[in-house]
Amino acid sequence: MVFTLYLQDIRNLLREWSDEIDQCERVWIRASVSNRRIFFDYEDPVLVKGDERLRTFPFPTRRPVSRLVCNPTK
Repeated sequence: MVFTLYLQDIRNLLREWSDEIDQCERVWIRASVSNRRIFFDYEDPVLVKGDERLRTFPFPTRRPVSRLVCNPTK
């Protein structure tokens, strides 16, 4: 149930930002292959698999530690 609420929150946020997303030249997504379904696999998605604007980061990333989330300049 928590995961379902999480999915809904992300998809609602994508809908709220859809006008801005539509205007972007590039859309950067960092998610595992299994978690990418959050962005694409639902009815009337904001982002479509195969969109030429979609990119991944060309280097490994990790989850940010709370210190970075609270103050990203340090």
